[in-house]
Amino acid sequence: MSRDHQMPRFSRHSLCKVAFLLHLTLQSPWSSSHGLRHSETPRKIYVVYLGERQHEDADLVTASQHDILSSVLGSKEEALESIVYSYRYGFSGFAARLTKSQATKIRGLAGVVSVRENHIHRMHTSRSWDFLGIDYKQPNGLLAKARYGDDIIIGVIDTGTSSLLVAALGVPSGGSARRPFFWWRRLRALVLLSPSAAHPLSWRRPSSLLVPPLLSCAKSLLSCTLSRQRITPESPSFDDTGYGPPPSKWKGICQVGPSFSGCNRKIIGARWYADDVANATLEKEILSPRDVNGHGTHTASTAGGNIVHNVSILGLADGTVRGGAPRARLAIYKACWDKGGCSDAGMLKAMDDAIHDGVDVISFSIGGPLEFEGTMHVVANGIPFVCSAGNDGPIAQTVENPSPWLLTVAATTMDRSFPVVITLGNNDTFVAQSFVFQQNAGHFREIQLLRRQHGKIAFCFQTTFNPAPDYYSISRKVSANGGKGVILPQYDTDILLSDILLTLDIPFVPVDYEIAYRIFKYITENDGIPKAKISLTRTTIGGLAGVVSVREDHIHRMHTSRSWDFLGIDYKEPNGLLAKARYGDGIIIGVIDTGFYDHWTVQNKIEQIYGLDRRRNYIRLLRSALASLLPVAALGVPSSGGSARRPFWWRRLLALVLLSPSAAHPLSWRRPSSLLVPPLLSCAKSLQSCALSRQRITLESPSFDDTGYGPPPSKWKGICQVGPSFSGCNRKIIGARWYADDVANATLEKEILSPRDVNGHGTHTASTAGGNIVHNVSILGLADGTVRGGAPRARLAIYKACWDKGGCSDAGMLKAMDDAIHDGVDVISFSIGGPLEFEGTMHVVANGIPFVCSAGNDGPIAQTVENPSPWLLTVAATTMDRSFPVVITLGNNDTFVAQSFVFQQNAGHFREIQLYGGNICDVDQIDNKVKGKIAFCFQTTFNPAPGYYSISRKVSANGGKGVILPQYDTDILLSDILLTLDIPFVPVDYEIAYRIFKYITENDGIPKAKISLTRTTIGGAISAPKVAAFSSRGPSSIYPGVLKPDIAAPGVSILAAAPNTAFYGGLRYHFDSGTSMSCPHVTGIVVLLKSLHPEWSPAALKSAIMTTALTLDNNGMPIQANGNIPKMADPFDYGAGFVNPTKAADPGLVYDISASDYRKFFKCVGGFGRDDNCTMAKGSLADLNLPSIAIPNLRTIQTAVRTVTNVGQDDAVYKASLQPPAGVEMSIEPPVLVFSRKKRVQSFKVTFKATRKLQGDYTFGSLSWHDGGSHWVRIPIAARIVIEEIYSKIS
Repeated sequence: MSRDHQMPRFSRHSLCKVAFLLHLTLQSPWSSSHGLRHSETPRKIYVVYLGERQHEDADLVTASQHDILSSVLGSKEEALESIVYSYRYGFSGFAARLTKSQATKIRGLAGVVSVRENHIHRMHTSRSWDFLGIDYKQPNGLLAKARYGDDIIIGVIDTGTSSLLVAALGVPSGGSARRPFFWWRRLRALVLLSPSAAHPLSWRRPSSLLVPPLLSCAKSLLSCTLSRQRITPESPSFDDTGYGPPPSKWKGICQVGPSFSGCNRKIIGARWYADDVANATLEKEILSPRDVNGHGTHTASTAGGNIVHNVSILGLADGTVRGGAPRARLAIYKACWDKGGCSDAGMLKAMDDAIHDGVDVISFSIGGPLEFEGTMHVVANGIPFVCSAGNDGPIAQTVENPSPWLLTVAATTMDRSFPVVITLGNNDTFVAQSFVFQQNAGHFREIQLLRRQHGKIAFCFQTTFNPAPDYYSISRKVSANGGKGVILPQYDTDILLSDILLTLDIPFVPVDYEIAYRIFKYITENDGIPKAKISLTRTTIGGLAGVVSVREDHIHRMHTSRSWDFLGIDYKEPNGLLAKARYGDGIIIGVIDTGFYDHWTVQNKIEQIYGLDRRRNYIRLLRSALASLLPVAALGVPSSGGSARRPFWWRRLLALVLLSPSAAHPLSWRRPSSLLVPPLLSCAKSLQSCALSRQRITLESPSFDDTGYGPPPSKWKGICQVGPSFSGCNRKIIGARWYADDVANATLEKEILSPRDVNGHGTHTASTAGGNIVHNVSILGLADGTVRGGAPRARLAIYKACWDKGGCSDAGMLKAMDDAIHDGVDVISFSIGGPLEFEGTMHVVANGIPFVCSAGNDGPIAQTVENPSPWLLTVAATTMDRSFPVVITLGNNDTFVAQSFVFQQNAGHFREIQLYGGNICDVDQIDNKVKGKIAFCFQTTFNPAPGYYSISRKVSANGGKGVILPQYDTDILLSDILLTLDIPFVPVDYEIAYRIFKYITENDGIPKAKISLTRTTIGGAISAPKVAAFSSRGPSSIYPGVLKPDIAAPGVSILAAAPNTAFYGGLRYHFDSGTSMSCPHVTGIVVLLKSLHPEWSPAALKSAIMTTALTLDNNGMPIQANGNIPKMADPFDYGAGFVNPTKAADPGLVYDISASDYRKFFKCVGGFGRDDNCTMAKGSLADLNLPSIAIPNLRTIQTAVRTVTNVGQDDAVYKASLQPPAGVEMSIEPPVLVFSRKKRVQSFKVTFKATRKLQGDYTFGSLSWHDGGSHWVRIPIAARIVIEEIYSKIS
């Protein structure tokens, strides 16, 4: 919006004159100048938190804040100019523009709790054999009985063999850090059916960086030349002292060549295979069995290397190295080349030779996603074939070497760790794992967030979880800048503990997100210079090693108001929950979001002229009509940077809400954003052609129509702020505010400065929570039915604190909460998140207002759950019992069912399939061969998934007629974006993809396929709910003692109201997915429960929802959690379970919490108050009366006390039912609770006892109270047995 359309600013002079209008100036988005005098020190916005209000009169609260500010700034005029927001209704505090020195002065004043800047948010040598129980010193053990493998010949098909690393060990500079070391995956087809295919080694080392040779040639790779000396072999692992001649069965040979002139009595045979390798590749190879890579040497010594004592790397993992069968002989088959990979032809020849030569077993640490049938012949000859499972986990359907005759081996950790101790300046210590050997370690140094690193330890605290930050590049850069160490959060260290750490000049230590958060708190709350030291690594064997299972990040999307039917809330049932709650009538829902946006009167004109019920003409007519009549605002998607799996707002995190600068919070909502996506169904050719329309909003959307509504409830004290494109509210939407005073002018120039929503997020969430009942809604005939909110007669109050370009700031959201308390809202829906605590929410709940929020969209990674405070009702996302099936029919009449939105009229016809295989399924590889065909990609890279949108657009541009692409998850794919494609796109799983691939490659004719149109299916044939892959997982990194999330609700492909912007192209309703969509479902349910039980506190409402939740799906099976590996869901996926509204209305017992208990926790556990009157130990949450129990550090015995209130039948008897977590004994006292009219509240104590001593992982259980009738009051339990709580969970 141009500045011409803004309201005039008040000058400093006029503000001084109208001091008596302070209330108005503080509320107005136009108060105070944003500028600074040229001579002033630069100022930033700081949030000053003063705790509880000292006055009931809000004006007196503001006046006291003004006095505090004036005492530092020198005058009331300066205070007026500086102040941005006054927090005066639910708690006391303010946001103001201050210099650093001014903020420091305020921090030292009496009564000031905190002042923070306003931030913008967004494996030991051969210990393995000991661990396996194969003791080489045991005279009667397995190894001795097997004669140490004597006379057994192990054939190793790999990169050859070497002893003392004659050649320099280099690392290529290209490729992904998750690929095998040297061999880029190049797949052609099956071994016996197709051309030779280069297979990858099942080995992992980061390969995206140019890494110097290990501990040598550190300064110059060029100085490291190949030595062509004779191999004798020198390595003790392959020394032949004490060995006799080869076994008589041996018929093999020893091929010689450069740098390899013979074998010995340990390595009795060696061959190499190069006849099928291109000359250009061989020019840079050593044409002999010599291994310059290291992979073959490593695997051969692991399987059959000698017993070698006193081995270590820089003192780490010191001990004895040995192979599993140390007296076995080795036969080496070099079928893998440093640059050319491992070809089918060469490996088949190696297998064939191995059969001939007389090997007893083959070790094959090579893989690929396809079947390698040649191995069957090896096994048929009585030779066991042991192979690797592949390194593409934890994604499902990625296991390699799948043939049933193979022995396919997955990888695990063992009971050895390499602990490193991080000690902070306050003497807090944390234990992580790394290889720290540098002599400059062990000293206290200043610790800094990534800036000015010279002489300091760099600490990163980022909010993007996948991909993990590039630790190697960061460490090298910090070292180059004079830094002395790096501490970085990671969600997995399995791949990190490798030789590459030994090439770093400074220590690098990965930690989990809980420890990262605690370090971050120390840095940001330290009044002095924050310091830390990093110890040298030591080697530990035994009970302290424990590794948390970690999954890769996925993003998913969901559906219409089928969700409410699936939840059992039938609006047609006269005696149902909805009717009993009077449809939420009289309840006010406060929605803090992007504002809201309705439809224009011209939209009705379009419907009258063109008849939008005719599906075939819908898109064409709507495009042409909107292009000429209705352009409002082009909602573009960033075209550069980032992953298609991010939210719209790039996560930029700096510090805590009340203790730091304003942080822009991401909306808990998912849409691919790395692509320039055309506006939905309109403006497809040009975003620029969509101009702004400033016509008046008349609230025409049926979801927000106020027909039949009376005046707002008498308790309502809010206002309706107007502005461009928004001139008023109605009796449905009774209030609207917007917050921009802390948003940069450059950001606001492209925004609409009113409650108007141009993004769509706020409109969608508001209509889901409280939108009217609207019949005959669909998108192109999909999901047709009735759309409605959970409480369709509730009123809505909109608080626009999120901006399309500027995100959602702390200062603005705090003010929205403060206003909501004042205005009289009954519940707040908050589909916004961030990894840090948002303390201001406590004051909302303390005022009796339930606060429902989203859990975040960074799943399925552990420790990513957001909004972790115990007073919040934090909601995870699930699917529901609706699907959108599409049938793929092949030319041989095989059919497969997948899900997608296929509506194009060119679908349904058989067309030739164009195969793109290996790693060429990339948008840059799509060519005109696809014209008139269906493109099918069969790639061997699994993460990240291929960019389906850009591939589909490229195929369409080249005349293609469809795309079939393997994906390992579709939760986020079923969204509006599919409706913008000109051709069908269908995602399939890897099993179906393989079967289609087989059909194509084994077809003697022209392979063909057809794709059907989509239909909508609902009901029990679809197992639901399932936890969405994108839904963030616990435990909380901030409060491990609070089990989060709390509950789960539908959040995938939810159909709700859309703003009438050019992006949505006139669609009244649209699909979206995310925990942003699950949050308003629970908001709606809270409204209904509050209508039925107005006397219930927020904690009681939360308890009723959690204790009645479902853990079984619609078919009576345990609820599953989608992700890279689908699994049975646990409390870190869905909290107490899936929300069950009807049961929640009559829970029997509730776990209530008073506001004073929350305040006590807030001050004493959260650390935001003074130490006086704190009887609750800091970090202890066991006795906070939550409807869940989490014990993150169970050493021996721990108790938890809970209190329940009977809200059911007066005379009731409840008996306890315990399901202890694995490894934990549980007992309860008393085991029976007897209630009466006079005795409605009773307490009980639960005792947890660890049954073993170990550094373990979380296990889960439950505690239920049953009255013998309909009430089962169940709470989830999570416990983790530990020896030391300071250990990083990823160590």
